[in-house]
Amino acid sequence: MAMCNSECEICHGDGLVEVDGAYAICPNHPGYFEGSGVEQADKDVPNLLPKSRNLSLMGNALRDLRKAGYGMLWLQGDYGIGKTVLARAATVEAVSEFKSASYRRQLELVNWLRSSYSQDNGQAELMRRMQEVTEKRWLVIDEIGRVNQTDFSNEVMGEIIDARYRMALQKQAMTVLISNDAPEKVMSAYLVDRVRDVKNKVLVVQGKSLRKGA
Repeated sequence: MAMCNSECEICHGDGLVEVDGAYAICPNHPGYFEGSGVEQADKDVPNLLPKSRNLSLMGNALRDLRKAGYGMLWLQGDYGIGKTVLARAATVEAVSEFKSASYRRQLELVNWLRSSYSQDNGQAELMRRMQEVTEKRWLVIDEIGRVNQTDFSNEVMGEIIDARYRMALQKQAMTVLISNDAPEKVMSAYLVDRVRDVKNKVLVVQGKSLRKGA
């Protein structure tokens, strides 16, 4: 295993730290966020944005989900209001807290799953990747609705969201689904029924793009 910087104040360069009698990767280690889709720097980005009611609403919803330890959140809003920035920062926190967290854009996720068929054992590899995604404690899928609605994308997204819904009911997983649109516009009625379940949360936020303000 590659080591941390020798000046690391946590592991002093060993790359490992002892937690409850077991060894874990140091938070400063380059591999700590491997496979999560985020990095430590994402945690500080929200602090660069101007304070707003919208950011507070979204930040509180993400924090409440992480605090509960299970559930599903549909985060819907205009472009540039901070949905992605906050979700990535929350994923950094989830990596540290749960050691099992991932942020993915829908297009990236679908393409990664589709590329399974480039392997010799394509179907088996697809199932392995699907399992890897669905079994995360914390999962964010961003930019839902920006993917062409092919049979493959509909099938894999349907399976993932249905599995995450059932895991939420069993208090086993937290899922954040982010879109500019309402669930009814980008999902089948079957999945909308799950997202709209009263046990889940749908947060609609409207506002001006913070990018324009910058």
